Amino acid sequence: MKSVLAAAGRLPGGGGAAARALVRPALLAQIEQSSGIDWLPLESNLVVTRALHEVLAPAAFHLFFRDQLLESFQGPLLKAMVDSAIRIFGIDPGSWARWVPKGWALVFKDTGAWSVVRVDPGEVTFRLEGLPDACIRDGVWLSAVASSLSAIVEIAKAKGGFGLTDVDPVAARVTYAMRWS
Repeated sequence: MKSVLAAAGRLPGGGGAAARALVRPALLAQIEQSSGIDWLPLESNLVVTRALHEVLAPAAFHLFFRDQLLESFQGPLLKAMVDSAIRIFGIDPGSWARWVPKGWALVFKDTGAWSVVRVDPGEVTFRLEGLPDACIRDGVWLSAVASSLSAIVEIAKAKGGFGLTDVDPVAARVTYAMRWS
């Protein structure tokens, strides 16, 4: 969350300040005072994501979350995993499918589990199950997840993206597809 706030602070035109103004000062303080190993409540992520959605145009919102994950791939939490994946699998997006569940577990706690449903040339279907109700019913957050994971296609220097394809609130399950060429 600290890195999301830092990235928001670099937004041009005061977008970061406008987003921060939509977040309770106590929550901002909690995020800023946390260490890199503290687990913050999921609600903090939902609030900040919605604030950014309020102030950014749809294309800018997508790029913000994609670029923020690209930046995180170079940070202390994910860099070793990304470097290992590139060494082992190269930069083919499909070979990264098994790393999505591992990376998710490093970033989110008690926020569902990913599985790979299907792998085809140029497409992988993923399922995220066991999501808290607050997530499954928040289309903005679900969209931000897709935007973030589009970074996988970007790092592979491929054309394509990561998109939400189905939401099942009763089963607390969403389906995403990563497509590339």
